[in-house]
Amino acid sequence: MSERPVIELKPSSPKAEILYKKARYKVLYGGRASGKSWEAFIALIYYALKYDILLVCCREVQKTIRDSSHKLIRDTIKRLGLEEHFEVTNAEIRCIPTGATFVFKGIGRDPEAIKSLENAQICVFEEAQCLSKESIDDAVPTIRGNGAECWFLFNPRLPTDAVSRMFLSGALPPNTLIEKVNYYDNKYLPEVLKDDIAHCKLHSPEDYKHIWEGEYKMQGDDLYIPLRDVINSQRRHVLKEEHAPVRAGLDVARYGDDASVLYIRRGNEIIHHQQWKNMNLVQLQNEVIHACMKYKVDDLIIDGAGLGGGVVDHMKANIRINVIEFNGAHRASKGFLNARAEAWGKMKTWIQGNGCLPINLELEGQLSTIKYIITNKGEIQLEKKSEMKKRGIPSPDEADALSMTFYKEETKLLDNTIEYMAVGPSEWQG
Repeated sequence: MSERPVIELKPSSPKAEILYKKARYKVLYGGRASGKSWEAFIALIYYALKYDILLVCCREVQKTIRDSSHKLIRDTIKRLGLEEHFEVTNAEIRCIPTGATFVFKGIGRDPEAIKSLENAQICVFEEAQCLSKESIDDAVPTIRGNGAECWFLFNPRLPTDAVSRMFLSGALPPNTLIEKVNYYDNKYLPEVLKDDIAHCKLHSPEDYKHIWEGEYKMQGDDLYIPLRDVINSQRRHVLKEEHAPVRAGLDVARYGDDASVLYIRRGNEIIHHQQWKNMNLVQLQNEVIHACMKYKVDDLIIDGAGLGGGVVDHMKANIRINVIEFNGAHRASKGFLNARAEAWGKMKTWIQGNGCLPINLELEGQLSTIKYIITNKGEIQLEKKSEMKKRGIPSPDEADALSMTFYKEETKLLDNTIEYMAVGPSEWQG
């Protein structure tokens, strides 16, 4: 190896200084043209010139090396005048004085690519908004060497994106440094973009916020409920309807990662919400009965698919309220492909009208994430749960449970008396 060069590389933006400090997680997020990638690549080159380490640049999908940041890092090396210190091959980039090596991986659904991260000292997740939860859950624990770091670079897209849930939805993971970086932090912002940004800000303020300031996408042509409407509903003052029917929707978990969720709604107000994971059906049924008694539920709507069918039968036998079995695949009113789409349609109208949603980041994300199409018969068809999971988005248990409170809302009510028929002891009975 040749002698290590003494080269001073510094961030051009003060916000990028976090990349030169020690931390398990380093996060740069924000809008377009902010220089996030530029700053990260300069920092990687800085570390490569100092240490013999493995630096891995990851993204969810990388079919060929052309899909990676290989060319961008090569161009950055050239722009810094450091070509003599690096050897560039078709697949890797190596620092000659130190032996540090850059490699490039697509980690989505690729166990071998995940395994190859084990010896990385720095792993950069590019376009991290596209990472699935499974990819993050598999990759991060693999990067476990002493002092190993995970860097995340992303443009926020939706609150349900796995990286948004990890870093923008509450308490940060331990040992995290995070900065929001936008175009006005980039002193090398190309002149040609300044007019484009100003025009977008003037004529399309919502697009401007998303594209250039890194805010969540408020609406989209293929998103059924705009995030803007969800936020407006959360801010709305509750107009209580004390005499409105009380309706409960129960979505029963079918898979290990899913949750059983109960929403209870009275008119424009959500009066109760509960979620259970890893609970057996006997416990779940007792918990739901307890909630129905406490909040004097008139109608209990249960998704009868899978495990839910048994819960429907149990509830009909053991609680004296109107129990309705919901099947999302059933036929619906004109304009909707099926019952699920119609229930979501009524919920959307409620959200855009006088409905008051609670501040719940999980529900907010699920409501504003689901896509739809109009079929050739002019019917609304919602995105399937299996299709959402392919996009790295978890099953919308919360939103589905709430939507069921709008199913067959015109149903004639039984009297409001709820009678619990004992089926054995439970914690809430004391």
